[in-house]
Amino acid sequence: MHASTRFLCIALAALITPSAASVCAPQARKIRVVCTLPTLKALASEVGGERVVVTALAKGDQDPHFVTPTPVLMRDTREADLFIENGFSLELWADQVVNGSGNARIFRGTPGRAVAGEGIAALEVPQVLSREFGDIHPQGNPHVWLDPLQAKVMAANICEALKRIDPAGAVYYDSRRDDFSARIDTALFGPELLKIIGIQKLTRLVWSGQLLSFLADNQFGGKPLAAYAGGWLKAAQPLSGVKAYEFHKVWAYFARVFGIQLLGTIEERPGIPPGPQHVRQVTETMRAAKVPLILVDNFYDPALPNSLARQTGAAVVILPNQVEGEPGVASYFALMDRLIAKINEALQAKSLDAQRDPAIPQSSGIRIKPLRLPELPCLCFSN
Repeated sequence: MHASTRFLCIALAALITPSAASVCAPQARKIRVVCTLPTLKALASEVGGERVVVTALAKGDQDPHFVTPTPVLMRDTREADLFIENGFSLELWADQVVNGSGNARIFRGTPGRAVAGEGIAALEVPQVLSREFGDIHPQGNPHVWLDPLQAKVMAANICEALKRIDPAGAVYYDSRRDDFSARIDTALFGPELLKIIGIQKLTRLVWSGQLLSFLADNQFGGKPLAAYAGGWLKAAQPLSGVKAYEFHKVWAYFARVFGIQLLGTIEERPGIPPGPQHVRQVTETMRAAKVPLILVDNFYDPALPNSLARQTGAAVVILPNQVEGEPGVASYFALMDRLIAKINEALQAKSLDAQRDPAIPQSSGIRIKPLRLPELPCLCFSN
């Protein structure tokens, strides 16, 4: 009896083991993913987890428009299973790198080529296409990742690309995409606002530019909905309605989410240094509108923004627009934290400067207190 039972167990084990092994066996080789930008690398790592090895071609503090397609980048791309680009004509150098690599798996039109920004409705789409207007992007402003809700769309596109290349990991990738999306929602809105309004309506309000007015004009439980905001939305409340100039057309998506009013660009035309007349117009506009902030990506020369700041009293904010753009910005969440913190700090410093006595020099950074003489006793004389 015991022998027959033992035989049955061995037979069952022989039948079951292959199936279990096929499910639980470790991945034979990790999927090699090459991204054009560090932010795409961060998103691909969020979705791909332990099943992928991800590298980025550009550096976080490098202008993504102008990356030289060197033999080193071509070599780094030669063994890629998946190549991910942002899209919107941002990385015009990407095809040169891929074609130079000789890696047919990632040529345009193959399953190994993915555009993270696919399906996103771009802002600032030009009405007229001409090189006369500078380095314009025909599909619109390409810096779509600076809206956290659009970063979710990009992560979803990356997820689909990974599933094409690695169907065995489909469930794993879907799970990690959903987890990333949930963390973005909470980080942006906070749990209370998410519960009251729901992510679908919040997304519609953000993308229509109506979120902040909706939160201010409507109540729940006897309080304005804005009182329930958490996360980045709450942290960025001081930025709502603040006027700013940007050096290059970059910050439209970020501004739409957090309510910053972008009045114009220091560049007269994208990628072309402004002439004296345009600089005078910018100076006059900034003075008249009392613009407190100038937003400058950290790979641009800050000389002209600093000159404008001295003439207008605005504060220059040097910002990373990519993950890995500054030390400590190692994830998408860290990027958003850093951007909001730096703009808030600049605005707060500007507010403190405005409260100071303009007659007292501030170049040393030391505030001189007015001299107060001690009160003297009243001397009374009687006749």
